[in-house]
Amino acid sequence: MIFNILYCNNIVDMKIKSLIFVFLFILTGISHCSEPLNQNSLTEIDKSSFIHRKGTELVIGKNDEPIWLKGVCFGNYVWDGAGIPSFHHSVSDYQRVKDMNMNAIRFYLNYSFFFKDNNKKQYSNECWAWLDDNIEMAKQHGIYLILNMHVPPGGFQSNGEGLELWDKKENQDRFKKLWKAIAKKYKNEPVIAGYDILNEPVTSQSIDQWKELAQETVDAIRSEDINHLIIVERLNGIAGKWETYSSINLFLVNDENTMYTFHYYNPIEYTHQNTSWTSFGEGGAYPDRNWLEVPQDATWVARNFNSPYLPVGNSDWTFYKGKQLKITDPTIIAGKPLLVSCKNSGNAYFDDFVVKEFDEKGNFVKNACEINIKPENDWQLWSDDQSGCSVVDKATGHKDSASLMVSDTTGAANCYNNKFRFAVRTNYSYSIEGWMKGERINSDAQCQLGIVFEQSPARRQAMPRDKEYLESELKRFIDFGKTNNVPVYVGEWGLYQDCFSSGKGGESWVSDMLDLFNRYKVHYTYHAYHESAFGIFNNPEGLPDISQANTTLIDLFKKKIPVSD
Repeated sequence: MIFNILYCNNIVDMKIKSLIFVFLFILTGISHCSEPLNQNSLTEIDKSSFIHRKGTELVIGKNDEPIWLKGVCFGNYVWDGAGIPSFHHSVSDYQRVKDMNMNAIRFYLNYSFFFKDNNKKQYSNECWAWLDDNIEMAKQHGIYLILNMHVPPGGFQSNGEGLELWDKKENQDRFKKLWKAIAKKYKNEPVIAGYDILNEPVTSQSIDQWKELAQETVDAIRSEDINHLIIVERLNGIAGKWETYSSINLFLVNDENTMYTFHYYNPIEYTHQNTSWTSFGEGGAYPDRNWLEVPQDATWVARNFNSPYLPVGNSDWTFYKGKQLKITDPTIIAGKPLLVSCKNSGNAYFDDFVVKEFDEKGNFVKNACEINIKPENDWQLWSDDQSGCSVVDKATGHKDSASLMVSDTTGAANCYNNKFRFAVRTNYSYSIEGWMKGERINSDAQCQLGIVFEQSPARRQAMPRDKEYLESELKRFIDFGKTNNVPVYVGEWGLYQDCFSSGKGGESWVSDMLDLFNRYKVHYTYHAYHESAFGIFNNPEGLPDISQANTTLIDLFKKKIPVSD
């Protein structure tokens, strides 16, 4: 009896000690959970659940199975500055994405979402909860999320208005600190495919600013998270100038698990036609083999202004003939008429003009382009001080009722129309001639017919607007990936709503792009799922409304996008 009592007491004592040990173990574990996990303690199996880079591919799983990201962009109303969106999407939209055979969503973020005060010092629990909810919805539907900082501290980059990111160190520090916080919270979440650190960067001085910030941001993320893919975008521009510099504005960062991204909106005049935030008007249709497109590295380099000026005062329609200009530079690939109206407070009218081409010996070859101004023509006015206006005057024409009128310019100004671009041959000569009329032309005005020529430093040729042109532009980025043994990703591609109007060919453009993506196995996300400008669902208010959806586009995605494994 005594033995049994002692035995029972010992058992109870052992159980109590065991419970105390377990309690202390759990308590210790809990105390450590508030600190970043040692990433190297993750098992190989754990690490294999994250999408990661292997050469030019993305892979996942213990056997490094290739994975192909095909998806859409959730804009989340980041441009509105109204805080976390309540009516951009719901759980049913994740199912709609899945039904389009997509497996990825590029998830736009505004840095202000993360803060609860205007001083941007304290992170918002509401934002973390919102992200957690979306991660859970994505997980339920087999969708990967790509977190994209679309609006960073310092401002939205794409239009060149966010230069404070580059000129104020505190904004860069806040940017890196935020990414570090995101990495710390989600380092063990495999449904996040990667961190797309900055959308369409436009620096204030040079590409080196972006190279430096990109590397510092990568390092900040890696101090917390060695699991996730990091995505670095090409430079979009410098100080509001959207030009292509060396290596198509892409560069490598010092990191082994990085994918490189670019956006594809070629040809930009077509994809962005009639958008309110650009100067593009009617951009024509797709395909159109009569519309010549120049490569993305093309710039204006030479002008032929060897033609007479309009006289001072008023003058009736008069024929003006310019002199020939010989093209000897082999990098000059195209030209287009330029209607010049500098420092002109009056009205200058232009109509019925022709660009002529001559061979090496000066013999006439052909009319490179012939233009009679029509009401549907869409001419772009450029002026160095944003002065002046241009309009197709429907009552004053040379032979018929229409001409182009330019007036009220105070600096350098001209009009051009890329629809009338023509191919240029080395050692050939070009001249322009046509009709002009003047009203109240002032004494220091310079109004004349001209030609502007375009140069491709890489000596790439101008091409008709068709699928071959789309492929040529896409392959430059694919080749970057192959050359550097890294994966590339089309973070955005898409069309403004007007491109889906009758006769514009929007469906053909999307279909051709999907064919190219399928051929080259390029990762992509279509811009955008829900917005009024580029959206598959374009209702401006409320959750996505199927009655206002681009069903043609939805059906095309279902037809063309291969079902993911």
